[in-house]
Amino acid sequence: MLPFSTEFPVNNYSRAEFVALVTGWLKGTSYCCLFNASAKSDLERENASISSENGEELKLQEFTSKDGSRAIGFRYDNPDADGRLWRTELVISGQLDDSDFSILRVRTQCIAQSSTALIEQPRKPFIIKALIQEGKAGDDGYFSISDKAQFLDETAASVQVAAEIVSGAASFHLPIVYVSCENNNKHALSREQIGKLAYDLGGVAHIVVEPSRDFSIRVRDLVAGANVYGGSVGVYAPGSPRGRKFYVGGAIKNAHELFSWIFEYCYDLRSRLPAKGWDWTELQEQAYRRQRERDRNRLSVKETEELYTQEIEALKERIKELEARALMVASSFIGNETNSSQWNQDLFVMDIMEIYEGETSDRLQYLIKAALQAAEMYGLDGRTKAVARQLLEKTCDPKK
Repeated sequence: MLPFSTEFPVNNYSRAEFVALVTGWLKGTSYCCLFNASAKSDLERENASISSENGEELKLQEFTSKDGSRAIGFRYDNPDADGRLWRTELVISGQLDDSDFSILRVRTQCIAQSSTALIEQPRKPFIIKALIQEGKAGDDGYFSISDKAQFLDETAASVQVAAEIVSGAASFHLPIVYVSCENNNKHALSREQIGKLAYDLGGVAHIVVEPSRDFSIRVRDLVAGANVYGGSVGVYAPGSPRGRKFYVGGAIKNAHELFSWIFEYCYDLRSRLPAKGWDWTELQEQAYRRQRERDRNRLSVKETEELYTQEIEALKERIKELEARALMVASSFIGNETNSSQWNQDLFVMDIMEIYEGETSDRLQYLIKAALQAAEMYGLDGRTKAVARQLLEKTCDPKK
């Protein structure tokens, strides 16, 4: 199961502002016990850590490079009674070419701590909502990071923005959900549903709504018909000229299901996009190395060994992170060449009485062709479609 992650530009934070943001979020939850009297508190140190008797732990890490760029982040672990560890990581890393904004990257995971633990899909932590509502989020291409839908107008400038959305050039960090107009200038999602989608996907995706069917036609002329139209909803990833289309019909029976499909797809898409900002393991690795280099002349042998040990542990975590990402990419990669499968067709035998010779093969071909024709509607990934095409090829009778 994938962890949830997202990233976007934010205003730079001082250490005091960052600590206030984190502690304010945790104190506002119903489950955090870190700030009870029994908790061991020490948030002033460079590598701060506080914990409570129930196993909760909050770690803060800060890094300042020789050139003045800086990063700060936290990891919060919260074990539950069902044998699971809920982990939230958030890092704000500075950009050398922009002194005003940094990149915020956040990730949440549900980690099994016992063999019987039931893993659940992690969701966006409320700290993102708090950050957006405080006005700390920056701009992402044409759009501000917001939890409100953005409605285009009839101007030529808006038409150009819509065309760039379709080409994947309108944002750098978050995908864009583009809601097109039906022939009657209405949308497949109601005004209330659009507002709720924007609220739920704040910090995960931009929600952009076109004003009219005539507007859609003007966009079509600019992008050679590549845009969604007629009430369909497109989701466009940054830098990708091809979006994913959703509409009511087939597997999606109504506007409520359309809302759910878009929501889940955006969560998954944003979690799969490549990282541009630092994550927690990279912050730890860089901070320990910098501390060791900076304080080498005044550290004792024991303190130096401890820093080396911490750096090695951070590197091990980093390796695990990269392995997980590589596996994630491999699962969605579609190459021109396919590796040999261990599945042996000769061992696949069905005991079915046929009405005529070759009936089973004909019906298998029909099922596979029907599935491929509806692949986009049902959201079949590229690897599944590649396997289906191979099955179709293997079940074809060369005599026919």
